[in-house]
This record gives sequence, C-alpha cells and structure tokens, in this order.
Amino acid sequence: MIATAQPTRIFQARPMIITAKYASACRVCSKQVLPGDRVEWVKGDKQVSHVACTEAGKDLVLAVQASKASAPKKDAAPVPCPEGLTYLPYQEAGIQHLTSLPEGALVADEQGLGKTIQAIGLCNVSEDARKVLVVCPASVRINWQRECEKWLTERTVRRFSLDMQSGRVVTVERVEEPVVSQFPDVSGDVVVVNYDVLPKLAAALPCYGWDIVILDEVHYCKNPKAGRTKEVLEIKKYARRVIGLTGTPIPNKPIELFPILQLVAPQEWDPPGRAMRKVEGRKTYVEVGAGQGAGFFRFAKRYANAHEEWVSKTKKVWVFDGSSNLPELQEKLRETCMVRRLKSEVLKDLPPKRRSVVCFPVEGRGLVDEVTGECKGLSSVMRATTLDEVAKAMTKCKVEFTEYSAVRHSLAMRKVDSVQAHVVSALESGSEKVIVFAHHRDVVAELKSKLSDFGAVVLDGESTIEERQAAVDAFQTDEKVRVFIGTIGAAGVGLTLTAAQHVVFAELPLRPADLVQAEDRAHRIGQKGSVLVDILVWDGSVDAHIAKMLVAKQDVADMALDDDTGLLNDTSGRETVNGGLTYAEAKEKAFADAGLTKKECEELLSKMRYLASTCDGAQVLDGHGFSKFDAGIGHALAACRTLSPKQALVARKLAQKYRRQLEGRSFS
Repeated sequence: MIATAQPTRIFQARPMIITAKYASACRVCSKQVLPGDRVEWVKGDKQVSHVACTEAGKDLVLAVQASKASAPKKDAAPVPCPEGLTYLPYQEAGIQHLTSLPEGALVADEQGLGKTIQAIGLCNVSEDARKVLVVCPASVRINWQRECEKWLTERTVRRFSLDMQSGRVVTVERVEEPVVSQFPDVSGDVVVVNYDVLPKLAAALPCYGWDIVILDEVHYCKNPKAGRTKEVLEIKKYARRVIGLTGTPIPNKPIELFPILQLVAPQEWDPPGRAMRKVEGRKTYVEVGAGQGAGFFRFAKRYANAHEEWVSKTKKVWVFDGSSNLPELQEKLRETCMVRRLKSEVLKDLPPKRRSVVCFPVEGRGLVDEVTGECKGLSSVMRATTLDEVAKAMTKCKVEFTEYSAVRHSLAMRKVDSVQAHVVSALESGSEKVIVFAHHRDVVAELKSKLSDFGAVVLDGESTIEERQAAVDAFQTDEKVRVFIGTIGAAGVGLTLTAAQHVVFAELPLRPADLVQAEDRAHRIGQKGSVLVDILVWDGSVDAHIAKMLVAKQDVADMALDDDTGLLNDTSGRETVNGGLTYAEAKEKAFADAGLTKKECEELLSKMRYLASTCDGAQVLDGHGFSKFDAGIGHALAACRTLSPKQALVARKLAQKYRRQLEGRSFS
C-alpha cells in the first residue's frame, strides 16, 4: 500500500520559497508557513510541507549545518596538531566535516579564515594519506612549504620548480645550490608545485597515485578548455581525494562551477553516463565515466538557465550565461561537498588582527644578488632575534642602511608586478576593498597605474589637505573605489579607513611601530570585522626576517587570549526529540520497521543508478533502462544520495520488475 500510493507525493514534490502570505500550515509540523520559508508542494494539493520537516529535508539540514559549523563536535576525536599550535574552533569543525567527504571537497571559506590550515589539518587526520600533492599559484608556493613545515605532524615537505634550461625538475632544498635531478620518489612527502609548471610535469605527476591532491585557488580551473584544467583533470584520475580551496567558487556565473565540481565531487555532480563524442569523425553518444561530462547539460539546464538562441536564420547555439535555482544549488553544494563560512559567522573566533607573511620566490641571478647584498649590508639586523633588537640594530647601522637604500628601492620596484597580482587575487577572492602601503613614492605611482581598473586612489607626502580628504572620502563611501594606496609616512597615521578589512604592505616599514600604526588605519573604531594584514616580502630578505618575528609575536597573543574553553556553552534551551532518540537512531528504527537493512538500501541505490545510466528516457524501445512509465521515478531515485525507507521500498519493486537487466551483475 505504501509503495504504490506514496511515490506520486515523493517524486512530484516541487521545492519553492514562499514569497507572500500563505493561508495554510505545514502538513507535518502544523506551523504557519511564512514568507521566506522553504517548502515542498505537490501539484493539486492545498497543503505544503517545510523542507526541513520532510525525510530528505532532515538529512539536508544536518548536512548544511555541518558545512557551516563554527565549533567542533564534542564527541569527535581531536584533530592532530603540532605541539604549541591550535586550530580555531571553526577550523577544527571544517576539518572534521572534510573527513566525512571521502571523494573530495570544496573549501570555500571567505578569504582570511585559514583554508590552507584546514587542508593541512586533513592531511594530519588522514592516517592513510602518505602522498600529498599541492598545486598553487607561484606567488604562494613558498608559503605553502612553510605552512606545511609548521602545521604537519609527521611529514616532510619538498618544493618543486622547473629548471627552464635543462627542462628537468629542481628539488629546492634549504641549501646554497639546488640539486638538479629527475623527479624523485616522494613517498611520505608533501609535494608543492605551481600551476605554471604543470605542463612540464604532467607526464611525471599523475603516475604517483596521490592520496590527496590539494588545489589552491581552484577557480583557476574554471575554464574546461584551458591547458591547466586539462592537466589537473589528468592528475585527478590518479588521486583518491581532491580538495579545492577558493574564496570565490563562482567568480562570474554558475556554469564556471561545473569544472571545479568535476574535480572535487564527480560522482555526485557528473556521474557516469552518456556524453557526446566524436567517433570516426561523427558525433555520437558514448558511455563515459564520472567526471567526463555526462552531467554537464543536466547541471547547465538546472543551475545556469541553459537555453538555445538563434544567432542567424539557420543556426541556433546554446547559451550558458544565466543562473537559476540558486537556493537549491547552494543546498546541494553544502550537502555533497562544500564547506563555507563567512567572517560574520565566525567573528567571535577570529582575533581582531591577523598577520600573514607572503614570501615571493627569489628567481633570476640579478634578483638573487640584490637580496644577498641587502642581507650582508644589514647583517646586524639579520642576527637580531627580537623586535627590540631589530629597532636597536636599525639605529646603529644608519650609515650602512643609507648605502644599501638603493638596493631596497630596487627590490621594491621589482616586487610591483607580484604585489599587483596579489591585490587583484584578493579582490577577486572576496575582499571588497584593500589598503596598500608602500615606502617609496614611485612604487606607489606604479601600483596606482597597474590597479587603475579598481578605482585606486593615492595619498603620499605630496598630497594637499584637500586631496588627502578626497582620497579618504572616496575610499570610505564610493563602491567603485576598491583600492587605497598610500605611503607609510603620509598615510600611516591619522586616517580612518575602516571600509577595508584587508591591509597589504608592499614594503615593510623600518620600525615595527610604524607597521602597527599603519595597519590600525583599518583596525579602529567603526571597524565591524576582523582585519587581515598581508606582508609581502622576498624570500630570504631582511623584510622577511623582520616580518616573521612580527607574526610570531601576534601568534603568541592569539593563543593566550582567544581560545574557547567551552565553559560558558548554554544548553538550557535544548530539547529532546523523537521520544529521546537522536535523529540517526530514529532513522535506523524506521528502516528496521520497514524490514530493510543499510546494505540492502545501498545495493538498491546502485541498481537504480545502473538502470538510469543505460536509460535514454524511453525514447527508443531497446530493452535497456526504464520504461516510459517508470523513467521519471527511476531517474529520481538514481539521483538520490541515500534512500529513505519509502524510497527503498519503491526501488525494491523496480529492481524486481527489471531483474533481467540486473542479472549477472554485482552491486555490493
């Protein structure tokens, strides 16, 4: 009775959002339905149900809550962490959720929340992960190496770049001269490469069978026709799990998300099926595996409003620039693969200021000589171990510093292109506005020229009082003015720039106190969020030496002041549900009452997916897949992540009906 009467209600229910006053109540909880509620409605029915009250909706609520969790589960094992370090509560919650996604995940936390640390934490908690590959932009390659060395518990790190003359891989170790060798055995290590060298390494990298592949700034792979995307997809074939990191998973339009989902969760978003391919010069449908495009049009039509348009009297083309069903897209992303928290959601866990040192690689003989010369000229500063010693050394070596000021100026000018790329990446990754500080006026002028597309305004020592105020007002109030560039001396004091939560130092000031003064232009009364401070330096330079001490000092303060002890957690308003049973226990009881086991439900789901993969929607009478009558229900079952008891009973009847197609195949 249940199996025959209920499928209509289960599979014809349409999700919607109530936008006006509705005179009925939820069928399940009897609560009034209000504007903004997510409900399910069956055509011809006068009543609706809150999605959260349905069988599938309760699973969805749990998954969405886990993807937004700001605190770790109390009954879960702690995530391994090096001695003296600790994860923020939301970071530990994110790592715990990543462990429940065996195929892969998209870590899409807002910029500055520590996606790198969470990815490394997953490596720590995954005991079977002995081969880890990190692919990242070139500008953060050194940072990845250092973060791995800092946060990994038991693994070593090797960083690879390419020797452009020999075409061989260079293993960059902490030695005077890099050792050139063929691609070595990396068992037990973390390997860090940048996207730019993937074409040269494409033949060597895939064959290692990676346990985890981490793709930093995975939105670099949004174009399926780009070479880097194809190379990453090739590496993915040999990886057990892929973790994508980005603060902007949808840079412009939803269709750009599909290549990313092919990487991190192909079984969920692009399962095996039929896709158009050229065979012997003719286009035809062929069977393809997961992540090879069978699910493209299903995704495009559902979430990108894909449709055909006439471009001439005789030609139509498909257009994928739109968007549709976005609430459903977000919920499905969170249910299947995405972890995303906003700063506003975890603000209580964030320190008011977070400093990060970004080291750019020193490549090229001229640049290497300049960095080396600077370090020798300020040897007393390089020997300093505290910020107080740095300040004293700077005072004593005034003559030496004057001699080498030209070198520091040259290094700053060489850094302009890298600074521009970093700022643009920050703006594209979620930062609404960015403050950039530099020391030299010509560096400021060059940065303004390169960032003019973002409405950059400038304030330096030559700005008049009227120009100073105009620049500040424009940055604080005009949405089109997204970048403020100022010299540390002129703009580092007396201004209020709270419109930004991201501060970038293109050059480090000579005194640590000047840095604190400058970053406090954003971190002051009126600032509603946590401020992220990026210090951009050349690897191995004097600035890098000083910056590390600044960040170390900040980390000590954070550990002492910001840890959550759990003492004040409020449990007074919590209620017991399902007669005292947890939702998982209640669900298990429902399966038992229906005479079903978990293994049987999994086998039934596998059978539905097999039948759906061979089904063409009953367009041709070929003896494969579902009949025209069963195609809708069968495909809906196959699209489910898990089956409810009622769905499993329907699937059991369909499996019996199509048993001849299923004979001789294993579905365990």
